[in-house]
Formats: sequence, structure tokens, C-alpha cells
Amino acid sequence: MKHHKIRDISQMTGLSIRSLQYYDDIGLLKPASRSEFGYRLYSEQDLIRLQQVVTLKFLGFSLGSIKKILERTEFEVLSSMRLQAEVLTEKAHRIHQAADLMTYIAGAYIKYVSIGAQKINSFWPR
Repeated sequence: MKHHKIRDISQMTGLSIRSLQYYDDIGLLKPASRSEFGYRLYSEQDLIRLQQVVTLKFLGFSLGSIKKILERTEFEVLSSMRLQAEVLTEKAHRIHQAADLMTYIAGAYIKYVSIGAQKINSFWPR
């Protein structure tokens, strides 16, 4: 079975070595073994788990939640995914509302500035 050093995993995934070390420290991604010099060695199975971690992180799960999810059964994982989809949908809705509000405020501000300038000009002696 082929094993990869942490540097290789970092280069393959774009994750920093420090992130991978942190994942090990918190028990999220433990390397399959260590070399005689103590270097972390990752298996192909570890790479699959890392892909799951990266995907769940992209979906908005915290590292603590990801660790719990990966320890669960498939049914529980599916349930967690559905719940996270609802959370993300709600966040998207709030962001959309905030964008609409900003557009409205920007439009009102432009009108206000324009009206304010007209009023000032009407009082200016000619």
C-alpha cells in the first residue's frame, strides 16, 4: 500500500501543512502511520477521508461537526446533510435580503443626494 508524506498531501490538495497537522491534532484526520523519523504517512483511505472533510467544510460545517458526522452512520450523515442544506438555504435567503436592502438604500441615497444638491443650488445666489 502506498503512503504519502504530509508535504505530498499538501501539494496535491492545496491545504497547508499546518492545516493537515491541525486535523491530526484534533483527531479529524489521523495518518495511517508514521515513518521511523516520525513523519506522518497517509494512506489512500486517508485521502478519501480528507476529501470528505474538505467537502463538508466547503458545505459550511465546522471542523467539530465534521468530526462528529464522519463518526456517524450513513443515515445520520444524510440527516446532517439535509439539515445543513436548510441552514445554507436560510443563509442564502438572508444574504439575498441584505443585498436587496443595500440596493434600496443606495438608490434612496442617490435620490437624497440629488435632491439635496438641487435644494442647495436653488438657494444659492445667482
